[in-house]
Amino acid sequence: MLEKGEKIHAVERRYFPNDVRRHFCGEVLDSSEHLIRAIGYVWVFNTGTNQFVKKPEKRERILCLGDRLTVNVIPKGTDINKVTYMYNSKDGHLVTDGQDFHLSMTEFGIVS
Repeated sequence: MLEKGEKIHAVERRYFPNDVRRHFCGEVLDSSEHLIRAIGYVWVFNTGTNQFVKKPEKRERILCLGDRLTVNVIPKGTDINKVTYMYNSKDGHLVTDGQDFHLSMTEFGIVS
C-alpha cells in the first residue's frame, strides 16, 4: 500500500495515561502488507515542558501496522530534516516543515 519514497508521520497509540507519547516521521524504504521499513526521526513527549522533543539522530525503524499505530501519509516534498513540532493556544500541537506540511496533533480538536 505504501511505496518507497513516500513520507509518513506515525503515532503510537497509548493504552494507559502514563504511556510514553511517541511519534515517528520518516521516509518509506520498503513496505509489505503488515510492515513498514522507514528512516527518519522519533519525537517523544516531555510532560514537564508539555512539548514534543526530537531525538537528534536518524533511526531506521520497522513499524508494524495494526491497531496500535496510526500512519499519516504526508506530502512527498516534505523535508523530514526540517519537520518540527510547535504549540500555540489556538491550534494546539502542530507538526510542520515550516512550508507546505502542517498536521494538527491535538486530540479531538480540543486545545488545552
